[in-house]
Amino acid sequence: MGKTIWRLVDEDFFNRLVILTPVYSALIPILPPNEHCNLILGIATLMYVFAILPLPRVTLSNEKLIIRIKIGGREVITIPKDEVISKNIICIKKTPESTMLHINHEQFCHTYPLSRRQYTKLVNALSKHWNWTPPECP
Repeated sequence: MGKTIWRLVDEDFFNRLVILTPVYSALIPILPPNEHCNLILGIATLMYVFAILPLPRVTLSNEKLIIRIKIGGREVITIPKDEVISKNIICIKKTPESTMLHINHEQFCHTYPLSRRQYTKLVNALSKHWNWTPPECP
């Protein structure tokens, strides 16, 4: 795959993980103190954590763009660097309220919200490693 230069990861992971604290606080006093309840609670917690794990949705390496999407199973779209640059597959949508990463490739067209920090890191990584800056979307 080459060296990873940038990743778009879900930043809400820790916010959703905080939901476990009140759930634990509410459940622990009412559960009977036996090993089976603790085991079931532990398994349920692990399942919840794995379900919300922050998997990188968009990854840029030295040679290609990798997009991971969930449609039924897991699908991976890989686009070579030269094609991304020549066909302007990536563009940036800027509005006063937000900045979005727009990816348009064949049947796949999706927009991802970017924080200011993510946008800065994306532009820096692309200019440093690909000698290219993503254009603004029309």
